[in-house]
Amino acid sequence: MRINEFIKKVNRNDRMEAEEVDGVITIYNDSDHEVIDIPNGATNLLEINFIESYSRYNFGKPSREDLCAPIE
Repeated sequence: MRINEFIKKVNRNDRMEAEEVDGVITIYNDSDHEVIDIPNGATNLLEINFIESYSRYNFGKPSREDLCAPIE
């Protein structure tokens, strides 16, 4: 999936937003807190940066499913 397609898919979900800046896709929750950074060249989950406070800003199951499918 292309980066722009991935960002559009994420942005269709009301509970999160994505943007690309300097080769990194940043995903925010609905409170505009940064929760995930994905480098453009990431090929697996170990290369994704989950922000430390992520546990305080969990996505619900539907949002997690919407996010996981395109990443995989």
